[in-house]
Amino acid sequence: MNDASERGALRALEEGGRAAHSAVVEQNATAAGRAEIRLPGTYMTGSVASFPERYGEYLVRIAMDMLNGKPVPPAVF
Repeated sequence: MNDASERGALRALEEGGRAAHSAVVEQNATAAGRAEIRLPGTYMTGSVASFPERYGEYLVRIAMDMLNGKPVPPAVF
């Protein structure tokens, strides 16, 4: 859900003895999350950042291709 929730989940996994069987990935890539990822032995393996302010440059291009009858991918991530 967000960095704070993911760190809480990580601590719960550690306290429950399940961290070694887990991988935690967070969302937002805040400074606290990136710091956690750098810690030796952490099970937080990554973070995902979204950039909605940049969506337009891709979506407009795809929309224009669609309007002009050009092929477009079945999905864009």
